Order: sequence, then structure tokens, then C-alpha cells
Amino acid sequence: MNGNMSLSYIKSSSIHHTFNRAVNIHTSNYVNVANNVIYDIMGGAVFLEDGVEIGNFMQGNLAIFVQPSSSLLNEDITPAAFWVRLI
Repeated sequence: MNGNMSLSYIKSSSIHHTFNRAVNIHTSNYVNVANNVIYDIMGGAVFLEDGVEIGNFMQGNLAIFVQPSSSLLNEDITPAAFWVRLI
């Protein structure tokens, strides 16, 4: 919930074996998420939470083995690699 995050990024990283999402963008704009490998995640791997986020850049990311979780939101029971809420 940070608003303009144009200087923030998650680049060329590996995120693996988590019990929660890998990247959660919640009411934040202009975040750069590029060239990451995401493996064995519970819940949505890259999660744009509210549907009001704008200008976020996502390119070259790979998400594999995204697993359901009953301890997060209802959406996480049937997760997606990239989960975007539309309003």
C-alpha cells in the first residue's frame, strides 16, 4: 500500500519453498518484476491484490509448482502463477 514505487524492483531473483506468496503487490504502482524464477509457492505466486494497481511491469518471469493453501484467502485454494483482481 505504498503508492508510487517507480524506483522499486524485484529482478533476477529466485523465490522458492515459501508458505505464502512470492510477490504481493498491494495498492502499489510502477513496480518492476522481471526475470525471476518462482518455485514451490503456496497461494498465488505473483499476486496483484486489489485491481487498482497501475503501471506495474512484469516480464520474463517463470512460476512453477504453485500449490493451494487453505490458510490464506479463498483465492489461494485454487491459485494461479499470476493472479490479478479486476474491478
